[in-house]
Amino acid sequence: MLLDTKLVEESDLQQIQKALGAESSLFSQIADSCSNKLKYSIIARKQNDIAGFAVFEKLLWDTEHFGINIGRIKEIVSPEGYEEALAANDAMLKFIEKRCSQEGFSCVYCRVDINDSSSIHSLESNGFRMIDALITLRFDFTESITLQDLSKARDSIPEGGKVIVRPWGKGDLEELARIASTSYEYDRFHSDPAFPRDKSDELHGRWIVNCCNGLADEVLVATSDKLRGFITCKINDSLGIIDMVGVLKDAQRKGIGTILVYEALQWFKDKVNCVDIGTQNRNIPALRLYINAGFKPISSRLTFHKWFTRPIPAFARTR
Repeated sequence: MLLDTKLVEESDLQQIQKALGAESSLFSQIADSCSNKLKYSIIARKQNDIAGFAVFEKLLWDTEHFGINIGRIKEIVSPEGYEEALAANDAMLKFIEKRCSQEGFSCVYCRVDINDSSSIHSLESNGFRMIDALITLRFDFTESITLQDLSKARDSIPEGGKVIVRPWGKGDLEELARIASTSYEYDRFHSDPAFPRDKSDELHGRWIVNCCNGLADEVLVATSDKLRGFITCKINDSLGIIDMVGVLKDAQRKGIGTILVYEALQWFKDKVNCVDIGTQNRNIPALRLYINAGFKPISSRLTFHKWFTRPIPAFARTR
């Protein structure tokens, strides 16, 4: 099958809109990329028929943090059958690879649904490596375990009576950053050995500070004799989102996470109908915590990374 791939231009939008519909979120992303210097979209055509789309963006925050050019394939969509999708994806990925090599990108991410076999196989055959599997779980206030039941579980925890959960304060920032930088090991940055571990640790410390400074709508902290953990709360339209949960190393597996999740749900309960949270499929303690709290798995996505040039290892930088 002969395919033509090209950058989407404004003159292509009418045909794309007809294919996707004006209300499509993918169409909105493609249209935005025509006027956004950090993004571009690709269209794959078979003769005059559309065979696939991809949206690529440069990630400024990741690029600044790791000191290398990092991008993301935000969408890769091929509406045809499996074999046709393989061919379209392959053509678009080769287009992206050539452009990334020309523009000096070191790493590119892509995350796809676990059921999207054509995209998974296309990424693998084009040098992308699977880094993690992210499971999204949802708490539905109309269907899930009642907060009263979760409250009983919270109160039965030995630590429960000693722990106070409150909104963060400015005096917490330094300790929050320290807890976040030592609490994560299953995430995709720590799972990719090409990323220096110290920079992956630091990333989470910066992330929680950004959450406190407006990236989240609220950050709740658990304290007793000292700060023991945190949880972030964000509302996106009518959906609640918990992006980060972190517990001090020596306070883990003592019920602090359950207490934080309960208090976060209390914060959300009159504001949204559902709350989503994500974790890696190999993070069994977190999965157990969320399921016991009434969250139910709703989707799973695989994360892929492709490296063009690798960062200098930490030991080499210090020589």
